[in-house]
Amino acid sequence: MTTQHDFRVLSMDGGDGRVTAQLLQEIAQRLEQKYPGTGGNFLNSVTLFAGSSAGGINSLLLAQQSDADGFLKNELLPLWMQLELAMLPLPPRPQAPSPDNAIAAFGPLAPFAYPIQVLQYLAQLGLALAGLHNVVNNDAIKALLTGQFGQKKLGDLHKTVAITAFQLDNEDVENRRWVPRVFTNVPRSIDPDNNDVDELSIDVALRTSAQPVYFPIYQAQSGKGSGFIDGGYVANSAGMVAIARAYALINKLSHHPVQANALLADDAENGASLAEATINVPSPSAAALATVPPSGKVLMLSLGAGTANSFPGPDYVGPDRLKFVGGSATWGYLLWLLNPTQPFLLLNVVLSAQMEEVDFQLRNILQPIDDVPSYCRFAPRLQNSRAVPAQELRSFVRAAMQQDELDRVVDWLVASGWVSVDDRAQTPPTPPAAAAVVPVLASDDAAPPTDIPVGDSQAGQKVDEA
Repeated sequence: MTTQHDFRVLSMDGGDGRVTAQLLQEIAQRLEQKYPGTGGNFLNSVTLFAGSSAGGINSLLLAQQSDADGFLKNELLPLWMQLELAMLPLPPRPQAPSPDNAIAAFGPLAPFAYPIQVLQYLAQLGLALAGLHNVVNNDAIKALLTGQFGQKKLGDLHKTVAITAFQLDNEDVENRRWVPRVFTNVPRSIDPDNNDVDELSIDVALRTSAQPVYFPIYQAQSGKGSGFIDGGYVANSAGMVAIARAYALINKLSHHPVQANALLADDAENGASLAEATINVPSPSAAALATVPPSGKVLMLSLGAGTANSFPGPDYVGPDRLKFVGGSATWGYLLWLLNPTQPFLLLNVVLSAQMEEVDFQLRNILQPIDDVPSYCRFAPRLQNSRAVPAQELRSFVRAAMQQDELDRVVDWLVASGWVSVDDRAQTPPTPPAAAAVVPVLASDDAAPPTDIPVGDSQAGQKVDEA
């Protein structure tokens, strides 16, 4: 039987972070409506937040909160609306600087500061169109996220995280190469070799979301170390990354009961952060982790951010483009990378190819307990084979929220024991077989008038890589 001691993992795909925020908010609201008393403990009971790209940003934001459910209810969605405005595919428009700022920045050329800024703006725009510069300046995004994270480190987070990024240079003199990275904040008392606890949260957030071409390669605020690009190139669906880290942490805790008991004491007495050597799950869970073996006591909820039916059929590049002659079709880099109807197809293939297979693997690794699935995935499927504008994407997702499929996720959260039902709540339903991928239609609220770049979120095409 599943209990409050289960290891709960929330994995969030790369994609449109606002869509994921909407899904989380809708799940919490439905929990409270259908099972009163449960909605405020949906995210607060999570043990491990995992994500790539926008999913990584959401994971860091939620793991930082002492009350993640309260942050979800009041702040997460408005923050993403601001972030999206900062992601418009143009450099920031120049504004006339104050005299003091102009002198500081331009010296003797201060009288010409504004025209110089205009020329810099136009030059950057021209370089982006020529393919010699990334499309979006990340200064505004950096400012918004710095306002959330400040100078806090991963070790200061209240919950455990696993955040992907791709490091372009491991700086190993003897074996120099690019490497996948998964940033975690398991304290050194449990994992003495984990130096990630000293990484700034803002740096990890900007690394995991540094989508090539669209955003700049990101290094660190310190200006030291190698560059990083989007975590989607490691695992756009972070579910398998998350489950590996969950079992690794359970193993470490099960072999270190002294440290686990210390974690429990720190958590109960001091409300300490991870930097102070506690994983800061609710105290009963911290105690349970010391003894629970990696044998199915893990629950995982995996959320996608919108999946399109993608395939390079004849209508993709014209009636004569995908012709097989002798069993082969002769596609070159123009069709794989520069097709005007859908540029960077090959990159989207890389991001999307793993989704369905990871879902299959997790369904078979996380076996049901007492006939209740240990794994649940929800990924709204779009009836479209093209990249769609952000507003249209949210119309699809809003329609999905209005269907019964999302209720299956809510019922699973109760049936699995993810949340506890108090005396006021309804009797839990028959455990669902699993949450399904949803066909969706349309109708939504307003959104910033921008197209979001493409990627994937389960066996199809993801519609943003924020």
